[in-house]
Amino acid sequence: MVGDKKWQAIFGEGYNSLIRPDINPVSYGGTKIDVIGYKIMKIQFQNKTTVGKVYVAKREDNLLGWRHQRDMGIRLDLNSDCQVMVVNDGNAILGIFEEFPTVFSDSLGCLEGFEHKIVLKSNAIHSVHKVRRVPKLMIEPLKKELNRLLTAGVIEEIESSEWLAPIVLAPKEGGKQICMCVDLRDLNKHIRVDRQLLPNISEELSGLGGSRFFSVLDLSSSYHQIVLHPESRHLTPFVTPLGAYQFLRMLFRLASAAACFQRIMKKVLEGISGILSFQDDFLVHGETVSDHARILRGVLDKLALFGLTVKKEKCKFRVTAVDYLGHTVSGEGIKPN
Repeated sequence: MVGDKKWQAIFGEGYNSLIRPDINPVSYGGTKIDVIGYKIMKIQFQNKTTVGKVYVAKREDNLLGWRHQRDMGIRLDLNSDCQVMVVNDGNAILGIFEEFPTVFSDSLGCLEGFEHKIVLKSNAIHSVHKVRRVPKLMIEPLKKELNRLLTAGVIEEIESSEWLAPIVLAPKEGGKQICMCVDLRDLNKHIRVDRQLLPNISEELSGLGGSRFFSVLDLSSSYHQIVLHPESRHLTPFVTPLGAYQFLRMLFRLASAAACFQRIMKKVLEGISGILSFQDDFLVHGETVSDHARILRGVLDKLALFGLTVKKEKCKFRVTAVDYLGHTVSGEGIKPN
């Protein structure tokens, strides 16, 4: 049971969505509780979720029924007060997935209307490296990773090039997959870098004052969603024991990538307030649930318009506290974590 003032503060809406009450409860002292209505909602505590009726009543306190406590394994200290931190309408979140299927697609997105062009300094000298030895146990994982990038349209096979970088491999947790990095040190020292400064994190976070509801969006393989200009692709070849390849999309650890990506995201999200973006991490924030929902939909509209996709499993929606760029952000303020 949620107090009417808490309901208004969280959802910022009236009672039209509520179903007429089907109970006439009284308090422990025998006083009648004036119930306005109820709504069937998902109720979450840590990693456990249950579904039930959430009643809205004209009262100050909030109550959590013992059945919900039991279902979610909650054991309360009866000598302490309880406080509602967030009420999530699970149907609203599911509706977002259905409303923006392209944004939450498993496919790699592709930014519409932009290609990244690498600009070299006038004294640039090309370099060619020999293939580095790869442990036998990593050959099969390397083959799978190359096939994944080929299928996604991130790289293509080539026969020869004036630029040829080596790769660095590291096993991921479990050992069945690898992280493949291209050693771009020789290329990077010849790239003319856009000196646009990245946002100051402290200054950006200072603009969150008053916000109580937050969502975090994480772009899928962020840089790989930006097409590399055809005239720049010949600069990106790398060599492996399985052949040579070059990039069709902007690559990670490229000297010019970070500033370019930040500038692009600023353009994509232009005109939307209530959004912080630092590289591929977006923080949506609002004072009320309705403000937050409006801003979130505005951001998702933009991502859909520009053909970008996010990692659904890494996103967080409408929470009252979230970790973002080394800080814990909540309605109570910002703290380093």
